[in-house]
Order: sequence, then structure tokens, then C-alpha cells
Amino acid sequence: MWTTHSEFLGVVRRNLQYPTVGSAAERGLKEADEAYDQDPCDRTLVERNRCSAELVRALAQEETFWRQKSGIRWAKDGERNTRYFHSLLQKRRFRGTIFGIQHEGEYLTDPIAIKDLAASFFQRLLTAEPVFPEEMDSEHLEDGLTDEDRRFLCVMPTLEEVGEAVFSIDPDSVAGPDGFGAVFFHTCWEIIAEDVFGAVTEFFRGEQMPKGFTATTISLIPKTASPTCWSEYRPISLCNVTNKICTKLMTIRLGHVLPKVISLSQSGFVPGRLLSDNVLLAQELIHSLESRRPDGNVVFKLDMAKPMIGSVGSSSIKSCSERVSHNAGLAWWLVLFHTAGSRSW
Repeated sequence: MWTTHSEFLGVVRRNLQYPTVGSAAERGLKEADEAYDQDPCDRTLVERNRCSAELVRALAQEETFWRQKSGIRWAKDGERNTRYFHSLLQKRRFRGTIFGIQHEGEYLTDPIAIKDLAASFFQRLLTAEPVFPEEMDSEHLEDGLTDEDRRFLCVMPTLEEVGEAVFSIDPDSVAGPDGFGAVFFHTCWEIIAEDVFGAVTEFFRGEQMPKGFTATTISLIPKTASPTCWSEYRPISLCNVTNKICTKLMTIRLGHVLPKVISLSQSGFVPGRLLSDNVLLAQELIHSLESRRPDGNVVFKLDMAKPMIGSVGSSSIKSCSERVSHNAGLAWWLVLFHTAGSRSW
């Protein structure tokens, strides 16, 4: 695209006729210092101050860039320790690079073969046929929601509600395939608020979101220090912020009513409950196995290796949500989240 611009060749010619030693901001400040030493007047002083401010701004931008690339969130602004950020970035890249993988008794090191195997393995994992039946009997599901709760779940979001969802997203979170991170939405919210609000309300009216909105990038996170097989990697989806906004709105709303419809035995991922409760309960149960009983003791250990969202069919999600909420709109939104979108590796 840049080659078609009328000033493209002129910009290249002007920038290549000078030797590049150091940064442009540093070179400009050096020239301004020399000019002020030769002619110490108000004009050269103003120019030197302007170049100094430009250098400070450029250094701050460089620091922010490398801090974001290195994934450091605790560093303070103004440290400018870019060498440290470089070393952390290199460690992250080294840890995230797959140099070899064990496959069918053979250790593969060819990058192309590793890439093809990764795509094939996780494609099967994430797109396998649902384990649970498509038609599910939801008559026995407990219905603890009031009419007010159902109206709260299905009311159209307001601009203020969308704004709260946007600013609840971590500004340093990794951007999705479109490259626009949450910090862009935070900084430009006054400009893009109406457009984002219009896109969100279209979704809540039942419109299918464009593939660009729901596109995700699959990233593999090592579970161990030295993974050797695909089961030792955890796939995560990097979503666009436009998709996160809708899911945030649904998550915030569902968080208010989940304790009413989820059994007390489920302690994780429910507001107001602690996963540690079940950990302590499991320890007590294991301890009780030491007690002798006439009928014996049995313990089942289940390994939930496959993501549950890939094991549940859309019909089951629709049936359960309609049963609990008594609203087809909420069920349709959840089905859209489950089926929409495309994945890239």
C-alpha cells in the first residue's frame, strides 16, 4: 500500500541521504545543542527544549513497546531498562518455541512436520463430535431464578454498561488477530464508543457477528518446564476485544444469578465460592478411606483432559439455557458464542 502513495519515494530518498547513527531524536537533540552553543539565543533555546522533550517522549514510547512485548506488568514507568525487557522477551520466545516433539515413538525436530502435527492434533481436539447427546433431558434441572432475574439477563445493554465491560478488560492483555488491544479501546473510547455500542446491540438483537469479530488465534502454553508431547501443551484462544466485550457483558450478568442455579457442590468458577473448599473436602474424604468399613471404599480419579466446551453440543446448551432462563434470546446468544468464530494457529 505504501508504495502507491505519491510521497513514498520522496520520503525514502530524504531519509536515506543521511547516515543513521543512533536514533533520530538523539541526533536532533545533538544538533540543537550544537546550535545553542554557537548561538545562545531564545530561538535556539526553544529548539533545544523541543528536541529534548521529543527525545524523552521517544524513550518513553520505546520503554512501553518493549515492556508490552516482554509481558512485564509490574515494571514502573520511567525505568527504561530495555536490555532487561529484551532478555525477558528472548526467554519467552525460547520457552514458547517447540524445537522437538514425541510422536508415535519418534522424536521429530523438523519445523514443518511439527507445525502440521500441532494443527492436526488440536484441530481434532477442539472440533471433535460432542460427547454428550444433542438431545438432553432438562426437566430435572432446578429453576431458582425469579422473573426479575430473567429480565435482568435479557435486557438490552446500555452504553454505560458496555463502557464498564470495556474498561474491565486488562489493558495489557494480548491482542487478538485484528491487533487492536484493550488499551486502544480504553484510549480511544470517546471516539469509538458509539460504533462499538452499535455492534454490541446488533449482537444482542440476534444478529450473527462477522467472522472478523469472532476470529481467534490458538496459542499453545507449556504445562511443564520441558514438554515433549502435545498433551503437555494447553491451547488458549486469543480473542478480539470486540468479542470479549459481548462475553464480558454475559459473564457479568450470569455472575449475578449463577449461585441460584448451580449446586453448592460446585465451588469453582462461581462468585462467592472458593475452589479450595472442594480441595479441603477431598482431603477429608481421602483421610476417611483409612477407616475400615464392612462394604469397602472406592475412589474414582477422572482426568478432564478435553475442554468441556468442545464436548457439549449446541442443542444441549440451548436446551439447558432455555429451561433455566425461560427465554429463547439468552439461549440463542449462548449458542452464538459456542458456534461462531474461526480459529487460526
